[in-house]
Amino acid sequence: MDVPTLQALADRVEALERRNRRLALAGAALLLLLAALLTTGQARPAARAVEAERFVVKDGRGRPRAMLGVDGDVAALNLYDREGRARAALQVAADGTSRLGFFDRDGKNRVLLDVAGDGVSTVGFYDREGKAHAHLRVAADGSPALGFFDKEGKPIWPGKVLLPWP
Repeated sequence: MDVPTLQALADRVEALERRNRRLALAGAALLLLLAALLTTGQARPAARAVEAERFVVKDGRGRPRAMLGVDGDVAALNLYDREGRARAALQVAADGTSRLGFFDRDGKNRVLLDVAGDGVSTVGFYDREGKAHAHLRVAADGSPALGFFDKEGKPIWPGKVLLPWP
């Protein structure tokens, strides 16, 4: 082989090596860019909803202590004591009435906070038999009423009940 042919081959090999270095650098840069996009551009998974008609929370002994669920048209959160008796309940009915009640160990309603769908709000206190003894009520038009009742549920103050009592 003559010198010009060897020189041409050497030039071609050098050009191929330059091209190979550029391709290797471009490939490495592309891999780095792809890795950066995959790790930093990754969207967090959307929050997932857990759906059920009823959730029951149990204590360490397997006894229900809370229940969140829907019964008919009423959505409710009920809280139970360690013997499984309902002691508090938060409810919302289909007509918009919301109610927060507290119960004694016999399941009798003792304190009730109620906002009716028509806007009447009431706080009531009850005895062991479930009879009302004191009510504070605000009607939908804003007029207030306060009433106290004897053991038979008859008004004792004021002598005349301003609104119908539940």
